Amino acid sequence: MEKLLEDKYKEYNLFFYNENFKKLGENIIDNNIEIIEEIKVTDRNYVAKIKYNGNYYILKSPRNEHIKIQRKIMTLFKKGEALSTLVNTNRLIGEGLDFFAAPYLAVVRRKCGMIVESYFVTEYFQEKKRKGYRREEIEEWIKLGKRLHNKKVYHGDFNPANIINTDNGVKLIDSQCKHYYFGEYRSNYDKLTLEYSTYGTLGRENWYKRDIWYKLARYIKSIRNGGEKNVQGIK
Repeated sequence: MEKLLEDKYKEYNLFFYNENFKKLGENIIDNNIEIIEEIKVTDRNYVAKIKYNGNYYILKSPRNEHIKIQRKIMTLFKKGEALSTLVNTNRLIGEGLDFFAAPYLAVVRRKCGMIVESYFVTEYFQEKKRKGYRREEIEEWIKLGKRLHNKKVYHGDFNPANIINTDNGVKLIDSQCKHYYFGEYRSNYDKLTLEYSTYGTLGRENWYKRDIWYKLARYIKSIRNGGEKNVQGIK
């Protein structure tokens, strides 16, 4: 894996592995990029398709981290979502998990040690639209999840909106790729998230080892989601 590089521009810190992306970071700060499409604009997240030097990228700002005071305070002690995504995902790609959207750049501004603004840039790919979910397709997604969990890494929001079909295969997005160190609560929670967002059930599929970690994850998930639901479109 290449060495992580860091540079300062105005009040921002730029992080990248390839010098070519430093200039992109400077232009993001100077608002000198072309916004092709704003994909998501909420209090929690800003996501846009951008164009720079003839190439397309995805730009994301995890606003929730800057707005919620408790999360903002925690950034005193953490890298933050943008930098964590850049470092963790590139490490996994280097270890052969090539099903992630590759992150290229993190831009972070801190004030009094806390993150007040941040962005990260990933590769852009053309999404193939899907109609409903095929059971065979969901089983393939579970296999990707197992490869991730075998590294003791969890996705955090393992649902079809973050599992993208492309001409070059399936890509996972919107994950900081954080480690877990004890038990399998996190891996079970990922699998329950996928089951709930596709079949609408909790714990009925055959991909669980029904131990204490599964029971704990199902209990927490059932509280957060309020039971089962009906989902249409599975074939």
